[in-house]
This record gives sequence, C-alpha cells and structure tokens, in this order.
Amino acid sequence: MNDMTWVWLLLWFGLSSIILGAFVWSVVILQKQKRSWEVLAEKYKLQYDSGRFMESPTVTGMIGKFGVSCFGATRDPDDVKARRAVSVIEIKLPDGLVGSSAAGTKDMIPFLQTLSALKPHILSSDLWDKDKYYFFTSNPILAEEYFNENRLKHLVAILGVKNAEVVILHDDNEAIVRVETPDPIQETAKAEKVINFLIRHAEGLMVTDEERKAIKQKHSS
Repeated sequence: MNDMTWVWLLLWFGLSSIILGAFVWSVVILQKQKRSWEVLAEKYKLQYDSGRFMESPTVTGMIGKFGVSCFGATRDPDDVKARRAVSVIEIKLPDGLVGSSAAGTKDMIPFLQTLSALKPHILSSDLWDKDKYYFFTSNPILAEEYFNENRLKHLVAILGVKNAEVVILHDDNEAIVRVETPDPIQETAKAEKVINFLIRHAEGLMVTDEERKAIKQKHSS
C-alpha cells in the first residue's frame, strides 16, 4: 500500500470509531432513560411504553388530580442545524384558570405568536422579568387581576425551570404546563423532582369556584 492509501484507511477507521462510539453512547443513555422512567411509572402507577429500540419511552397517567405525560420529541426550528432531541414533561391541571392566556420562555415565542386570539402583554408586577419571560392574553385587565402576586410567584417559578424551555397555556376550561429540556433525564429521582415541582406550582395557579365566579362577574359588568 502506498502512503495515501494508509492515510485514507486511518481516516476511515477514525471516523468509523467516532460514529460507532456516538451510537453506543446514545444507546447507553437511552436505555438508562427507559429504565428510570419505567421505575417512575411503577412508583406512581402510571402507564409506561418503552417504544422501539432507539425511541424514547412514554409515561402517561394521573398523579393525584393532575395529568402527567413524559415523552421524547424533536425541537424543529426553521434552522435545520438547530434541531435537537428533547425530553418533554407535560402537566395538565384538573381545570382551567380564568380567561385565556399563555406564557413562555424565549424559544417559545414563535409558538406563542401563532396564537392569533392572544396578544403580547407585559405584566405590571416587579416579579415579572420582561426580558426573560413572555406573556400573551386575550384580556390584559383580567389577566392582571388573576395573576396576582401569589399566583405570579408560581408562574415565574414554573417558567424558571433550569435548562429548559417552558410554555403555559390556559383558558377557562383547560390549562397545561409543558417543559422541554435537552436533558434525557436518566435518573428517576430527577424526573420525580421536576414533576412534583411543576405540580406544586401549578396547584398555586388554580382558582376556587367562588373566586372564579367573582372575577367573572366583576369583569362582565
């Protein structure tokens, strides 16, 4: 073999090793994720689907009165190079809130802008960081009253989940929190911690029937 042949063989071997190593590492991470999510499902009596060999698992069910879903997805921005796999945790509240609003982190702006019935609004409280979080609503006056200091603390806590993009959507009938993170969440304890954190703060956003009625009556007059 001449020198160039050896060079090409070494390059081929090096590239093959990198690709194979990345594949093996991906499989190891995915299998750890599958096992940790399966343990989570067993602990909380949730439904678990392992998916295909190279697919993320899915966990769905109820924890108390909250719907919980965990699954894998791909963030698909306009720039193909920016596409990435994410782990998604969704919490569905047992009831809607008051009015129609949405809040999210920066990467959620393109989605928020598709909600034609909602318009951008900067909440007036000092707790609201307009450079980090974004709020859209159909009724700014109603939203300002509903998201009082106490509820706003819970809203900001949810939006502040580390290493994640977050969106919260609600109307009078439904409310959902969605968290997307590049972290594969390979530890059961970590998944459990995030879910319980979201449920605790989502509960802080809720409203009693009496309060809902009073707010609605005030703003319908």
